[in-house]
Amino acid sequence: IKDNDNVVEGTLIKLRDYQQEALDNTVRLYEQDKRFVGVKLPTGAGKSFVAMAEMMRRKKENMVYFAPQEEILNQVQRHIVKYVLGKEVLNERHIEEMLHMNKQERKAFLANKIYNPTASVNELLFRLNKPDVSENEAEYIKSKILPRKTQYNDDVMDAIHTVFPHLDMCCYQSLTASKYEELMTKKVDFFVFDELHRTGATTWKTQIDKLLDAQQDAQIF
Repeated sequence: IKDNDNVVEGTLIKLRDYQQEALDNTVRLYEQDKRFVGVKLPTGAGKSFVAMAEMMRRKKENMVYFAPQEEILNQVQRHIVKYVLGKEVLNERHIEEMLHMNKQERKAFLANKIYNPTASVNELLFRLNKPDVSENEAEYIKSKILPRKTQYNDDVMDAIHTVFPHLDMCCYQSLTASKYEELMTKKVDFFVFDELHRTGATTWKTQIDKLLDAQQDAQIF
């Protein structure tokens, strides 16, 4: 593995050579007017980073990112926030780090964090019981917490939309609800199907087939 110059322009993503090869092959196939391109890599090999790199080439397109679970969507959102926006979503681990910071260090630490103002983390703030933490600062810190396994709110998606203004992110299960009707009527340029082997589930396979039939001009990853 060389990993020398595989930086995705405009991001902090640095692809490994096998990821770059997968991306190069993806681009080549799409340029040959192929509609479907699949990337098969071992678990943990970073397929989502290949997908994000391809998404960066299509930033202004109408894109839909599907995943089987909210946890997977949240992980991809966290990757976009960190590696594309250069920020992080504040979580419990950051509280642990702030326990050892002074006020100025906390201010700098929080500057590149994205937050969820509706998260309930009072019990964590009690742990940050330092003499120099004012009530106002405690409220500010509280406003920036997003617990793990919590679905990201509109503030995080608004931040993601500064890079991908026409990106939808949803679970396959949403194809059995009103989201399906919305996707059937809007123009989609690019679909990403994460964990593709799960798209055959009987509860939503028919909807996916109909959706792709209705979006004949869309390319699929």
